Amino acid sequence: MKAIKIFYFSGTGNALQVSQWIKESVNEKGITCTLHNIADKEQIQTTNNDDLLIFIAPTHAFNYPPIMLHFIARFKKANNRIIIMNTRGGLRIGKTLVRGLSGISFMVSFLIMKLKGYKIAGYVAWDMPVSWIAFHPALKNKSLDFIIEKNKRKAQTISQKILNDKNVFTAKYDFLIDILLLPLAIAYYLAGRFFLAKSFYANDTCSKCRICKNNCPVKAIKTFGGRPFWTWKCENCMKCMNICPEKSVEAVHGIWILMFLLPSSVYGFLYLLITPYIYSTWLYILTVCIGMILVLYLLYFILSILLMCKQFAKLIAFTSLTHYKFWGRYKRLLKTKNIT
Repeated sequence: MKAIKIFYFSGTGNALQVSQWIKESVNEKGITCTLHNIADKEQIQTTNNDDLLIFIAPTHAFNYPPIMLHFIARFKKANNRIIIMNTRGGLRIGKTLVRGLSGISFMVSFLIMKLKGYKIAGYVAWDMPVSWIAFHPALKNKSLDFIIEKNKRKAQTISQKILNDKNVFTAKYDFLIDILLLPLAIAYYLAGRFFLAKSFYANDTCSKCRICKNNCPVKAIKTFGGRPFWTWKCENCMKCMNICPEKSVEAVHGIWILMFLLPSSVYGFLYLLITPYIYSTWLYILTVCIGMILVLYLLYFILSILLMCKQFAKLIAFTSLTHYKFWGRYKRLLKTKNIT
């Protein structure tokens, strides 16, 4: 091993922090380690046969986010040793670090890279602070410190094994639980992420500074009437919500339920109309999903127009849990100095 190349995707900073810990540890031993952000379209996949390659990204609904899956699928064939890593939501209960779930992120990546000729040298799961604050409040500083310190010590141990050319299959005992999550992971990839992409909005405090738009790692945020508008490309990485200086980016908890139920009701009403013409169950399910997504997009577009009215935006804010102070934001690992 002459060098290590780490290919990462990171929204709230967890995957990037792990990458930096590994880089610092191996650089101290004289091994060159470089970090490559896969969201950077200009980054190059050029590698030498002696390079150890590491891929790391967060788990989104029990799988790698699509941007990492597509990156791995396009990665050129070679025979390098590789290690597959992910970050998942860790919680603190007393003095115990409660582990998250990887789902199929390792299995899918393993299969793709094995077929491309790579030698799998390990897969490692990192139980970093859970940061999906659209669905739960941010952790307190004491819990963050505990979890981060645990993972930092783990990074030193893993880095030493890497330097000694040892395999690091630390997550192999999760296989049985992970395989049970296969249906959820597939459902999220095919439909769930599109629904969640329409769960963000900017409330009446939005200053139209475009910080969320300029710093979106997948360029999923456009402007509509000067305000942010989330497109289907959104990976739900939570960066926009956590970096907004005004805390204007929120999740449409109350309205999102309505936006989901209304399309469901419409298709329930149309059931009798389309059933006689569709004899395949799978075709029916596909038709319903596509229709619901289109209706959801229309409703989201209408909501974006209504949000231009400050009184309406202020009213909607009260239906979002992220609007309230106790919910908090996850900023511990974000590189705020690079936010513009």
